[in-house]
Amino acid sequence: MKKFDFRLDKVLDYRRLVEEWARDAYLEARAQRLEADVVLLGLKAQRQRLLRDVPTSIEDAMALDLRLSRLDDEERRQQIVVQVLATEEEKTLGEWREKKAEAEAIVRLRENAYQEWMREMNRLEQADLDEWAVQRRAA
Repeated sequence: MKKFDFRLDKVLDYRRLVEEWARDAYLEARAQRLEADVVLLGLKAQRQRLLRDVPTSIEDAMALDLRLSRLDDEERRQQIVVQVLATEEEKTLGEWREKKAEAEAIVRLRENAYQEWMREMNRLEQADLDEWAVQRRAA
């Protein structure tokens, strides 16, 4: 019996590789966005710590106001970074899903070709058995 040979195996291997690259890009984008989220949470925690301290003089109040103003600016910049990274994450997730669907389409073609090959092999085997049975009766 001959071995099953799928003519698109190299294409399937390539599609799987491209899917893996797309998955890695998505995971990297997700990690970057999560790191940016952690930085943003750190800034919010720092704000809470600053607000817990009650200023005892006007100079302390002015210094606190200046620190809070700088912290506000930093939080706004970090929120923009998080939004950009979230957009990049969504884009890479969409690309990964697309590449995965392309690879799965080739896998389905391979499975269908294998089933067709198995039907053909079973048909040939049955024909051989039928021929053998006919020859045996004749002898």
